[in-house]
Amino acid sequence: MILPILTVPKHTATLTAVSAPSNLSGEDRKLAADMRDTLVHVRGLGLAAPQVGFNVRLIVLRPGAVGFPYFALFNPEIVWRSEEQAKFNEGCLSVPGVKFLIGRPARIKVKFTTRDGKQIETDEIKGLAARAIQHEVDHLDGVLLGHKLAQLPMELAAPK
Repeated sequence: MILPILTVPKHTATLTAVSAPSNLSGEDRKLAADMRDTLVHVRGLGLAAPQVGFNVRLIVLRPGAVGFPYFALFNPEIVWRSEEQAKFNEGCLSVPGVKFLIGRPARIKVKFTTRDGKQIETDEIKGLAARAIQHEVDHLDGVLLGHKLAQLPMELAAPK
């Protein structure tokens, strides 16, 4: 099922709330499948549960789009970030029509649970997968692109 994507400013309160852990219920697994369908429909790279109105720690990556073997990450936690930064023009489905040059750690390690309940801790992830995971985990922590801009030096936060 295709879900509506919440946008700012109308849904800022929902989008900036910190998400609760998932218990991997049948409802959460169904949500993951619906989020995947939504993501494919809108041709996005990643989607976090708060973006579709659910306060649960769940992110979905579009299959095949970012080069990461799992599409649903329940309770993701970034456990390591490289000191090296990478800049990239980022957009957000909840902030449509805007892109900003954002610096993020170039490599990360992430711990999460799969749809089947398997605990995974990755080796280093880099490139688009690292960027997408960091962006979506920010959503789970109530952080939007605008918050990132407030933390960056001006030369890294130039609008495109």
